[in-house]
Amino acid sequence: MLRWFLILFLPLNATFAQSNEEILLLYKDSIHNNTHTKVDWYNQISFIHLTRKEYDSARKYLHLGLKPDLKKEPGQKAYIYNSLGISYSSFKIDSSIYFYTKAKEEYINLKDTANMLSTTNNLGKIYRNLGLYERALHNLTYAALISERQKDTLNLSSSYTTIASIHSRLKDFNEALRYHYLALNLSLAVNDTAKISSSYNNIGIAYKNLGQFDSTIVYYSKALQLEKVLQDHQGIGRVLNNLGTAYMHIKQYDSAISYLNDALEWRKKSNDTKGLAITLNNLGKWYALNHNNQKALDLLLTANKSLKELKLADDLIDNLENLFLTYESLGVYKSAITISKELISVKDSLLSQEKMEAVIESQIKYETDKKIYEISILEEQQRVQEAELKIKQSWIVSLVIITALVIAIALLIYTLWGKEKAAKRQVETLMQELHHRVKNNLQLLSSIFSLQSRAIHDANALEAVKSGENRVNAMAIIHKKLYRKTESRTVNLHEYVSELIEALAFSYGYHISLIKMKIDPINLDVDKVIPIGLIVNELVSNSFKYAFTKTENPELKIALKQEENTIILTVSDNGPGFDLEKVDSTSMGMNIITTLGQQLRGSVHWKTQGTTAFTLTIKQ
Repeated sequence: MLRWFLILFLPLNATFAQSNEEILLLYKDSIHNNTHTKVDWYNQISFIHLTRKEYDSARKYLHLGLKPDLKKEPGQKAYIYNSLGISYSSFKIDSSIYFYTKAKEEYINLKDTANMLSTTNNLGKIYRNLGLYERALHNLTYAALISERQKDTLNLSSSYTTIASIHSRLKDFNEALRYHYLALNLSLAVNDTAKISSSYNNIGIAYKNLGQFDSTIVYYSKALQLEKVLQDHQGIGRVLNNLGTAYMHIKQYDSAISYLNDALEWRKKSNDTKGLAITLNNLGKWYALNHNNQKALDLLLTANKSLKELKLADDLIDNLENLFLTYESLGVYKSAITISKELISVKDSLLSQEKMEAVIESQIKYETDKKIYEISILEEQQRVQEAELKIKQSWIVSLVIITALVIAIALLIYTLWGKEKAAKRQVETLMQELHHRVKNNLQLLSSIFSLQSRAIHDANALEAVKSGENRVNAMAIIHKKLYRKTESRTVNLHEYVSELIEALAFSYGYHISLIKMKIDPINLDVDKVIPIGLIVNELVSNSFKYAFTKTENPELKIALKQEENTIILTVSDNGPGFDLEKVDSTSMGMNIITTLGQQLRGSVHWKTQGTTAFTLTIKQ
């Protein structure tokens, strides 16, 4: 919309201006000479100030454009409201929400879907930053739904990214990772380098939250490479900060302080107030971990002031926790107690806001459902009255007995059908609940593995825990699919194995292009799918751990086909192979493969000289 303003109203001599300063002077001169187009000039001047992040100056001209005595063309008021929402978003949140909401209403009236979706996404981000997650999700899911219908890739990607960040704050990290991958796929489809970099960074954050730090550093590094290509100072500072925190988690403190100091310099260059506060907080945490408590205290107190002004609830909680521990280490117990009270207050405030939002949303849903029910009752009564009227009008003695019989038979059939349908619905509900609980329990078990791995420093033990987590995830994928459908116990092997292998590839930091899959769309009972999935999990994991690390151009081939009454699974890689006779009989992976092969009553064949190939043949 602003581009339309600039093209339509830009003075001819402005096209020769060499800087924003010259353009601003031209606009300001034109205001005095063109009283009928003042709103246009105000909007253009505010746009330049917004691009330079001069929010005070931008607001001045935007409010001038809102004066009731100035005539405004359709769309101008919406632009002013949206721009005011942007200008207030960094320091006066209530005003930002008000103006974003007004802009959304204007764009809806104008049927300007693209700008309406952008404004709705901005509202979702504001509510997310305030910790009002239910209200944020209400806006974001609405924007995502409309974006999907409109095939608006840009706004859909933005919705997915913000929804993912909310799931991260709610500690549902697997769901957050899923939404970040959805956003990444959209960005890759349109080759948007900036969005791809952002998705890599977000995926790194999700893996960090899951405790998978190898994957975390891989994706952060990918993001940093793209940010350097883009020369985005703010983006470079953000990713450097995240790399610093990742290395701090794995206790590589020299790397961590190097990245954090670099992040601080880049964020100073880009005038990134929010990012600067977050990096100062992380530096304070680093110095506290390295027993320089006085330096840590200075940095944390500086960050604390900015985080309060910016109303960044989650980051403020982390800052207060670090301050408490630092004061306690210094023996300043009075200050530690004061900080602990403030920390409790902030957490309680965040919790009460979430509860209030939940109550409001529940009340709205209740009132809506109640109205729908009342309308359905009235419609049913109307239908009954119309039926009775028709019967009375066509009442003939000769048809009374036939009508009675027909009604009786119809009622009997309806009653039997209703009972059958109710019974089927009950079974479906119970099955769905069963699969839901199994899925949740498997996710809980996976999370426990992930948490346990954070406290393990022995490489072998860590690998064992990660293998266990992958095995649980292999079963969780099946129950996720069964939870979505209750009409059968069968699972499509093509969909399941493809999703399992893709998850394993991402977990080990390899691209799916290294894997060649040829899987027939075979529908198989879940009792057979689970052993096959666990066998595939062991074989693919072993290829990533042992073959890929020893091969210059690694390649993995997976084939699953059905020939008459026989299913044949083949998994091979171009690794150096191994001596099957020397494999330890206590190897968990080999025992799992052997035991499950026997359970499936299948025959197992290994080829391990110069390469590794596994074949499982199952007679149905």
